[in-house]
Amino acid sequence: MQSAIPTLKTIGKVGRPHGYKGNLRIFLDYDLVIDSPSWLWLDFGYDFIPFSVEEIIRQQGRDWVIKLENCSSETEVKQYVNASLAISEEDFNQLLPESENIESWIGWNAVDTNGEPIGVVERTDQSTANGIIEIQHVSGAMIIVPHTPQIVVLAENGLLTLSLPDGLLDVYL
Repeated sequence: MQSAIPTLKTIGKVGRPHGYKGNLRIFLDYDLVIDSPSWLWLDFGYDFIPFSVEEIIRQQGRDWVIKLENCSSETEVKQYVNASLAISEEDFNQLLPESENIESWIGWNAVDTNGEPIGVVERTDQSTANGIIEIQHVSGAMIIVPHTPQIVVLAENGLLTLSLPDGLLDVYL
Protein backbone atom coordinates (compact mmCIF):
# COMPACT_ATOMS: atom_id res chain seq x y z
CA MET A 1 0.00 0.00 0.00
CA GLN A 2 1.41 3.36 -1.04
CA SER A 3 1.41 6.15 1.55
CA ALA A 4 -0.20 9.48 0.72
CA ILE A 5 1.98 12.45 -0.17
CA PRO A 6 1.54 15.12 2.52
CA THR A 7 0.41 18.64 1.73
CA LEU A 8 3.63 20.57 1.19
CA LYS A 9 4.69 24.11 1.98
CA THR A 10 7.51 25.72 0.00
CA ILE A 11 9.98 27.19 2.48
CA GLY A 12 12.94 28.27 0.37
CA LYS A 13 15.46 27.45 -2.34
CA VAL A 14 18.52 25.31 -2.74
CA GLY A 15 21.69 27.29 -3.33
CA ARG A 16 25.08 26.07 -4.48
CA PRO A 17 27.00 23.03 -3.24
CA HIS A 18 28.87 23.60 0.02
CA GLY A 19 32.27 21.94 -0.08
CA TYR A 20 32.99 18.74 -1.97
CA LYS A 21 31.30 16.09 0.23
CA GLY A 22 27.74 16.45 -1.06
CA ASN A 23 26.49 19.27 1.15
CA LEU A 24 24.13 21.97 -0.16
CA ARG A 25 23.41 25.50 0.99
CA ILE A 26 19.73 26.27 1.40
CA PHE A 27 18.05 29.62 1.89
CA LEU A 28 14.77 29.78 3.79
CA ASP A 29 11.94 32.26 3.28
CA TYR A 30 10.91 31.94 6.94
CA ASP A 31 12.64 32.04 10.32
CA LEU A 32 12.36 28.32 10.95
CA VAL A 33 14.56 26.15 13.09
CA ILE A 34 14.60 22.99 10.99
CA ASP A 35 17.01 21.08 13.19
CA SER A 36 15.76 17.57 12.50
CA PRO A 37 13.37 17.10 9.61
CA SER A 38 13.37 13.55 8.39
CA TRP A 39 12.32 14.59 4.88
CA LEU A 40 12.81 17.61 2.67
CA TRP A 41 11.08 17.85 -0.68
CA LEU A 42 12.80 19.36 -3.71
CA ASP A 43 10.97 20.63 -6.80
CA PHE A 44 12.83 20.74 -10.08
CA GLY A 45 10.01 22.45 -11.96
CA TYR A 46 7.78 19.45 -12.52
CA ASP A 47 7.07 17.83 -9.15
CA PHE A 48 8.30 17.60 -5.58
CA ILE A 49 10.55 14.64 -4.81
CA PRO A 50 11.27 13.54 -1.21
CA PHE A 51 14.82 13.34 0.12
CA SER A 52 15.94 11.93 3.44
CA VAL A 53 18.11 14.34 5.42
CA GLU A 54 21.31 13.05 6.99
CA GLU A 55 22.46 16.32 8.57
CA ILE A 56 21.40 19.95 8.77
CA ILE A 57 23.47 22.83 10.15
CA ARG A 58 22.40 26.45 10.62
CA GLN A 59 24.96 28.85 9.19
CA GLN A 60 23.58 32.33 9.77
CA GLY A 61 20.04 33.71 9.83
CA ARG A 62 18.02 31.86 7.20
CA ASP A 63 21.11 30.29 5.61
CA TRP A 64 21.60 26.54 6.27
CA VAL A 65 23.74 23.65 5.03
CA ILE A 66 22.15 20.25 4.49
CA LYS A 67 23.49 16.81 3.73
CA LEU A 68 21.07 14.57 1.88
CA GLU A 69 21.25 10.86 2.54
CA ASN A 70 23.19 8.90 -0.13
CA CYS A 71 24.77 12.05 -1.60
CA SER A 72 28.50 12.17 -1.03
CA SER A 73 29.98 14.39 -3.72
CA GLU A 74 29.63 17.84 -5.20
CA THR A 75 28.86 16.27 -8.57
CA GLU A 76 25.87 14.36 -7.15
CA VAL A 77 24.24 17.45 -5.64
CA LYS A 78 24.87 19.99 -8.42
CA GLN A 79 21.63 18.87 -10.10
CA TYR A 80 19.66 20.13 -7.07
CA VAL A 81 20.88 23.75 -7.29
CA ASN A 82 17.98 26.25 -7.64
CA ALA A 83 15.34 23.66 -6.73
CA SER A 84 12.45 24.84 -4.56
CA LEU A 85 12.55 23.42 -1.05
CA ALA A 86 9.46 22.23 0.85
CA ILE A 87 8.43 20.44 4.04
CA SER A 88 5.09 19.01 5.05
CA GLU A 89 2.52 21.64 5.97
CA GLU A 90 2.13 19.91 9.33
CA ASP A 91 5.86 20.29 10.07
CA PHE A 92 5.75 23.88 8.82
CA ASN A 93 2.92 24.84 11.19
CA GLN A 94 4.80 23.31 14.12
CA LEU A 95 8.08 25.04 13.26
CA LEU A 96 6.84 28.51 12.31
CA PRO A 97 6.72 30.98 15.20
CA GLU A 98 3.20 32.27 15.86
CA SER A 99 4.39 35.79 15.06
CA GLU A 100 5.15 34.80 11.43
CA ASN A 101 2.28 32.39 10.78
CA ILE A 102 -0.31 34.82 9.42
CA GLU A 103 -2.75 31.97 8.81
CA SER A 104 -2.96 31.52 12.59
CA TRP A 105 -3.97 35.18 13.05
CA ILE A 106 -7.60 34.61 11.99
CA GLY A 107 -9.79 35.57 14.94
CA TRP A 108 -7.07 37.67 16.57
CA ASN A 109 -7.80 41.19 17.79
CA ALA A 110 -6.01 43.98 15.93
CA VAL A 111 -4.99 47.16 17.76
CA ASP A 112 -3.00 50.25 16.84
CA THR A 113 0.31 51.14 18.48
CA ASN A 114 -1.57 53.00 21.21
CA GLY A 115 -3.56 49.88 22.08
CA GLU A 116 -6.80 51.23 20.56
CA PRO A 117 -8.96 48.50 18.98
CA ILE A 118 -9.01 48.33 15.18
CA GLY A 119 -11.02 45.12 14.75
CA VAL A 120 -10.75 41.36 14.33
CA VAL A 121 -8.71 39.51 11.68
CA GLU A 122 -11.19 37.74 9.39
CA ARG A 123 -8.98 36.43 6.60
CA THR A 124 -5.38 36.34 5.42
CA ASP A 125 -4.00 35.88 1.93
CA GLN A 126 -0.37 35.07 1.20
CA SER A 127 -0.73 34.88 -2.59
CA THR A 128 0.62 38.42 -3.04
CA ALA A 129 4.20 39.58 -2.57
CA ASN A 130 3.57 40.98 0.93
CA GLY A 131 0.44 39.14 1.95
CA ILE A 132 -2.88 40.72 2.89
CA ILE A 133 -4.75 40.85 6.19
CA GLU A 134 -8.50 41.46 6.08
CA ILE A 135 -9.85 42.97 9.30
CA GLN A 136 -13.46 43.47 10.35
CA HIS A 137 -13.19 47.01 11.72
CA VAL A 138 -14.97 47.89 14.96
CA SER A 139 -17.34 50.02 12.82
CA GLY A 140 -18.34 46.93 10.84
CA ALA A 141 -16.43 47.87 7.67
CA MET A 142 -13.96 45.40 6.17
CA ILE A 143 -10.45 46.85 5.79
CA ILE A 144 -7.49 45.41 3.93
CA VAL A 145 -4.01 45.84 5.36
CA PRO A 146 -0.76 44.78 3.67
CA HIS A 147 1.41 42.40 5.68
CA THR A 148 4.71 44.28 5.90
CA PRO A 149 7.18 44.73 8.76
CA GLN A 150 6.41 48.47 8.75
CA ILE A 151 2.71 47.80 9.42
CA VAL A 152 2.71 44.62 11.52
CA VAL A 153 4.64 45.78 14.57
CA LEU A 154 3.94 42.81 16.85
CA ALA A 155 1.99 39.54 16.65
CA GLU A 156 1.70 37.49 19.79
CA ASN A 157 -0.78 35.95 22.20
CA GLY A 158 -3.78 36.53 19.93
CA LEU A 159 -3.08 40.24 19.52
CA LEU A 160 -1.91 41.95 16.34
CA THR A 161 -0.37 45.39 16.84
CA LEU A 162 -0.43 47.50 13.68
CA SER A 163 1.11 50.81 12.69
CA LEU A 164 -1.27 51.87 9.94
CA PRO A 165 -0.20 54.54 7.44
CA ASP A 166 -2.00 57.87 7.77
CA GLY A 167 -5.22 57.83 5.77
CA LEU A 168 -5.52 54.05 5.31
CA LEU A 169 -8.56 53.73 7.56
CA ASP A 170 -10.16 56.78 5.89
CA VAL A 171 -10.28 54.86 2.60
CA TYR A 172 -12.59 52.26 4.16
CA LEU A 173 -14.60 54.28 6.69
